Amino acid sequence: MDRACGYTIQQDQRTDGLILKAAIEAAQPEQALKLKTAVEAPAPAEKKLQSDYWLNRARLEAIQKHTQDALAYYQLALITRTDAPKAWRGKLRDDLSDEAHALWKEQGGTETAWAVWSKPQGGSEQAAEGRWEKATKQIPEFELSDMSGKTWKLKELGGKTLLINLWATWCGPCQSELPHLEKLYEKVKDRNDIQILTFDIDEELGEVAPFLKEKGYTFPVLPAYSTVVSLLDGFAIPQTWLVDAHGVWQSKQIGYGGGSDADFEKEMLERLNSAKAEQ
Repeated sequence: MDRACGYTIQQDQRTDGLILKAAIEAAQPEQALKLKTAVEAPAPAEKKLQSDYWLNRARLEAIQKHTQDALAYYQLALITRTDAPKAWRGKLRDDLSDEAHALWKEQGGTETAWAVWSKPQGGSEQAAEGRWEKATKQIPEFELSDMSGKTWKLKELGGKTLLINLWATWCGPCQSELPHLEKLYEKVKDRNDIQILTFDIDEELGEVAPFLKEKGYTFPVLPAYSTVVSLLDGFAIPQTWLVDAHGVWQSKQIGYGGGSDADFEKEMLERLNSAKAEQ
């Protein structure tokens, strides 16, 4: 699929989505049914177009009162979403989750079950035990802004060995590991050969800044949900990535193995120094 074709499909999807949403709000199913043939066409192969496709399928089923089918398609829309919700006028806006959640509650679903159902399958999981693996992919040429507004580019970090930690506010093992990471960061932040970064994968971005303030963390936090999702097909957090000074992703730790501050610092510094020695 070329870019022009993909762009046209995306625009058509969004136009259809607005019509479907308006039809639901106005309780005018006849307007939505006019789009039935277009909406029920085969799903697009391009990954970034799939979430909007399933969202429109969900809306079409919802207005026909096919509730179970609608919820199934809403879940597929959540699973295939590649872009994190965006903030609008200082508040996170997530129409997809809001629509699905409203239908869920209409059917008497509990908040506990919603938390399970709405977490994308094959997405992120929590990993409590740490293990190291050789990396099999390459780090994308990322350009991401941290919570303070500073932009970080992989190509501008050449010459430094990177430690990149993946985490989220809702992840229990992450909350156990982050205090150790903060102490490590304080120890190495003035070195010109090492850089510690963190990739936050929270979809609820409004929760991140209060969390950091409460905990007193000062390490760089880069909202990176879409970057991580596009790179990994399902993943566990926390993760720690080691990237050498040439930008080569050497290894990764899955989960958090526990231990004291001293143990954590010693292991991470040994691995950082080892990555430097292999360059």
